[in-house]
Amino acid sequence: MSTSKSSSKTYFHNSIDDLVEYFSTDIDRGLKSSELEQRHLNSGYNELPKIKISIWKIYLAPIFNFLIIILLITGIAVVILGSPGETVITFTVVIINSTTVIIQQFRAQKALESLKQISALKATVIRDGNQFEIPNRELVPGDIVLLEQGDKIPADGRIIHQVNLTVDEAPLTGESEPVEKSNKNIEKITLPIQKQFNMVFMGTYIDTGRAKALITGTGVNTEIGKISTTLNEMGSIEDIPLTRKLNRLGYILGAIVLINLYMLIFYKLVTLAYAGNFVPSEVSNALVSSILRGTNVLPINLPLLTTLVLITGVLNMAQSGVIIKNLSAIE
Repeated sequence: MSTSKSSSKTYFHNSIDDLVEYFSTDIDRGLKSSELEQRHLNSGYNELPKIKISIWKIYLAPIFNFLIIILLITGIAVVILGSPGETVITFTVVIINSTTVIIQQFRAQKALESLKQISALKATVIRDGNQFEIPNRELVPGDIVLLEQGDKIPADGRIIHQVNLTVDEAPLTGESEPVEKSNKNIEKITLPIQKQFNMVFMGTYIDTGRAKALITGTGVNTEIGKISTTLNEMGSIEDIPLTRKLNRLGYILGAIVLINLYMLIFYKLVTLAYAGNFVPSEVSNALVSSILRGTNVLPINLPLLTTLVLITGVLNMAQSGVIIKNLSAIE
C-alpha cells in the first residue's frame, strides 16, 4: 500500500483513483499473486476472531449485580436462622432474573456463531487478470471482487461500478428496506455507514443488480468486525453504564440497609435483654425480623425489570434482523 492519506473512515469520500493508488491495485487485473502472502501478513485473514470466553463470563457474571448479591446474602441468612418461608419472594426474583439472562446469553452465542459463518462462503475475485472463486477468508485489502444478485458481501469495499445495485443492510444497520447504491464520490468526510451509498459492507447481501468493488477492509477491520470486537471487549452486562449506575445505587442502598440492620438488631437484642427473654429462639426471631425489615428498602424487582427492558431491546432488534451477542449491546 502506498502512504496516501486515505483512511478507513473516509473510503467513501476518496476517489476510486486515490484508492487504487492507496491499495496498489489494478481495477481490471486485480492484485498480483506474488503480493498476496505479504498482504495476508499485514491484514490477517478475512474472518472474525474466535474468542473463547469462560462460562462464568458469558452466563454467570451478568447475573450478579450488587442488589442481587445483597438479596442473596440476606435471604441465605434468614434460611440459616430457620425461617425459609420468609425468603420465597426474594429467591423467586433472583431465579427468574438469572434464568432470563442465561437463556438470552445462550441464544445470543448461537446467533454469533451464525455471524461467523459469513467467512465460510466464497467470493469471485479478479487476480492476475483472471477471475477466481476463493474462500472469503482469503480476501485481502486491494482485491477486486465481482458481486451478483443474492451474493453475501464478503468484506467491506468501495463500489467501482454497478448496475441497478441495491443492498440489504439489515444484518448490519437494521434498515428494513434495501439501500440503493452508487459508485459516485461523496463530498462529506464524516457519514454514518447508513449514508455511505458508494460502499458495501461485510455480512450484508446483494438484493438486486451487480457490482465490481475494491476491498477496503477485511476481518476485524470491517464494520461488522469492529462491532464484534467492541462487544467482546465490553464483555458482559456488568460492564455497561446502566449496570454501573445500578451498582452504585446498590452500594448506597446497601449502606442504608447495613445501618438499618445494625440499629434494628441492637434495638431488638437490648429489648430482649431488658425483658429477661434473651433465649436462642427469641434471638433468632428477632434477627429474622430485623433482616426482613432492614431489607424492605431494597427494590427487589429492579434487577428483573432492568433485564426485561434490555431483553425487550433484544427482541426489537431481532425483528430487524440484527444479531445481538449479549445484553450489553443494547444500551
